[in-house]
Amino acid sequence: MHNLYLDIETIPSQEPWVREYIEEKITPPGNIKKPESIENWIYEKKPQAVEDAYRKTSLDGAMCHIVAIGWAVDGDKAKCVLTPGHKNEKVILRNFFDLCDDLSYPTVIGHNVNGFDMKILRQRAMILGVKIPSCLPWAAKPWELNPYDTMVQWDAKNFISMDKLAKAMGVKGKDGIDGSMVYDLWKDGEHDKLADYCKSDVDMVRQIHQKMTGVR
Repeated sequence: MHNLYLDIETIPSQEPWVREYIEEKITPPGNIKKPESIENWIYEKKPQAVEDAYRKTSLDGAMCHIVAIGWAVDGDKAKCVLTPGHKNEKVILRNFFDLCDDLSYPTVIGHNVNGFDMKILRQRAMILGVKIPSCLPWAAKPWELNPYDTMVQWDAKNFISMDKLAKAMGVKGKDGIDGSMVYDLWKDGEHDKLADYCKSDVDMVRQIHQKMTGVR
């Protein structure tokens, strides 16, 4: 059985309805009652509140796009498929799933891979009408080791960032870029930098997994 090290990068949806939906849902705090105070809040505070909420949708399968999928098989060099245009999200999903079919039920390894990567891949595939491959462990029980989630295996009850866990284990952590910068990199056309970042996360989680399991 192969080990498939996985990391995906997502951005807020570029579909107009998402921002419109958020704008409708963002309202002044309940303690603001006076009409002039409400008007001031809408003018001064609402645009930033909408932008902050919009950016957080990159973590929501109903309101995001997958723009990069990084992976490595066993000890092979990390690779990445990336789309410079969100309308090609379906293409990179199909390309990645074709690879998975060839591997025949690999062990999927990632950091928060259960709670994020696998979940978002499945949700976006459903939305886009992409056939979901049966060779991946979509319905794994919490106690199973496929997917192998390095965050859960470290501490099932408390979140730990991959950067922090890597540094604790003597593995090189993040190098000036983190997940909060993904959307801006993509939007600014820094696609090579984004792909390199995604691949570096794949390499990082592979080293963490090797440290945890003693497997090389």
